[in-house]
Amino acid sequence: MGGLAELVSADESVVAVKPLQASFEEAAAIPLAALTSLQALREVAGLTAGQRVLIQAGAGGVGSLAIQIARILGLRVATTTSTRNVDFVRSIGDDEVIDYTRGEPLPTGFDAVFDTLGGASELASLAAVKRGGVVVGVGVVGVGVGVAAGDGRNCTRSRRRLRSHPGPVASLEKPSCTRCAPIAQLPTNG
Repeated sequence: MGGLAELVSADESVVAVKPLQASFEEAAAIPLAALTSLQALREVAGLTAGQRVLIQAGAGGVGSLAIQIARILGLRVATTTSTRNVDFVRSIGDDEVIDYTRGEPLPTGFDAVFDTLGGASELASLAAVKRGGVVVGVGVVGVGVGVAAGDGRNCTRSRRRLRSHPGPVASLEKPSCTRCAPIAQLPTNG
């Protein structure tokens, strides 16, 4: 696909209908971060309605979309954010805010943690997930998706390829808009 083309032909499996209330620019900004969030929550973590998820860095691009997608999927959502973003994350559907600038401790017992920060937060995420839960990270130590399961004391951790990917970097699967109905709901849900 040419970046300078006015028109382009594309397979219907890689395009989605633009929501009426979104501009073309707004609609173009959503897919990558939203698909990352959707796949992390639904396909990698395997979460279903009623389960509890912690989203690290909920005010960021991926985190803010993850909150909204989690709500569409019927999940109970907690997120970490700074004091200045507390009202924002609440306005997009967060149930429980952890203000890291005030030193608030992370609650525990989550079915899953979606860690969009990596590094030191990875250890905190492992401590927050319940036994048998899963931690999904993007950009964790710069290698893509990391999956960890455990309770912080007795856990297993693996970096793995999801579907087939030619290189050594773990990756979420090839985008396919045929399973992206929650993403299409984003602009109408806040």
